[in-house]
Amino acid sequence: MEIQSFKGLGPLRFGMDRRDAQEQLGVEFTRFRKSPFAETDSEDYLSVGLILFYDTNDVLEFIEAFHPCEPSFRGIQFIGRPVQEILGELRSREISVEELDGNLDIPALGIGIYPMEGMIDGICVYRAGYYDVSP
Repeated sequence: MEIQSFKGLGPLRFGMDRRDAQEQLGVEFTRFRKSPFAETDSEDYLSVGLILFYDTNDVLEFIEAFHPCEPSFRGIQFIGRPVQEILGELRSREISVEELDGNLDIPALGIGIYPMEGMIDGICVYRAGYYDVSP
């Protein structure tokens, strides 16, 4: 599935409603609350390696991807690859990566990377403004 910066992943687009996202994937899912502070339910699509997060209007705003999903960005495959290899590929394309609480973030592209024991375990893709903090 190709990552579209600040737009989505594969057929999933930020701004689509919950029902449209469910129809795009067409597979079983489980609804859950990510934390006690979450305002809405998320959907776990284990069979395709996706978790979808929605805002309070049931609009898609954040996607997590893990095995068996194979997210890519401009030909770079992420899941199951060594972190240092990915960092090298990103740097060779002059893509700046920030470390954030043990994870990696590419704020200019709306992509987060979840490493575990030196390998990429998962990624996230988020809409523009997702991490903006209002005063």
